[in-house]
Amino acid sequence: GDAYRKQLDGSNAFKMYTQALELDPSLAEAHHKLGEIFKSQKNSELYVPQFIDAVKADENYVPSLLELYNYYFYAGNFDEAKQYMDKYIAAADPSSQTDYMKADLYYVTKKYPEAIQTALKIIQDEGDSAKPRLYKMIAYCYDEQSDSVKALQAINTYFTKENEKNYVMKDFDLKASLLEKNDQKNDALEWY
Repeated sequence: GDAYRKQLDGSNAFKMYTQALELDPSLAEAHHKLGEIFKSQKNSELYVPQFIDAVKADENYVPSLLELYNYYFYAGNFDEAKQYMDKYIAAADPSSQTDYMKADLYYVTKKYPEAIQTALKIIQDEGDSAKPRLYKMIAYCYDEQSDSVKALQAINTYFTKENEKNYVMKDFDLKASLLEKNDQKNDALEWY
């Protein structure tokens, strides 16, 4: 199956992974690789069950746990995403990726103090290699908590650390809004 996938022959890869599962239905990797085939076709109705079957075959199968976390996170099902994140963290080797996952999940579920605390831990641990988007997340969190002073400090740091090619329109809008909340209306106009 792997050899066929390298040749971009999904049909034969599918047949081989299916045959492997006929011989041994508990092969988590075969379920996962079938899921990858269907994911490349953007067919969540087929790939999600394959990743779930991989986890049923091996509850610590890290690649499928991560795929399921990502699927449910981006689908907006944060309760399900958290369950898979917790399983992933328990099974995977420790890494900063898990801290980013936690920070993101805290943010989207409006647990702003936890998101800030986790982001600051990542920044402390990673130093200059921390992703600048953390500062933007911190700014949004403080803004949601009506602390425009700390929010402005965080977005200013974001703008000094992020590559300008990665800026999006909302970044400028947030900074302008925070400047306005901090009685810096002239500067806010420039950012708007």
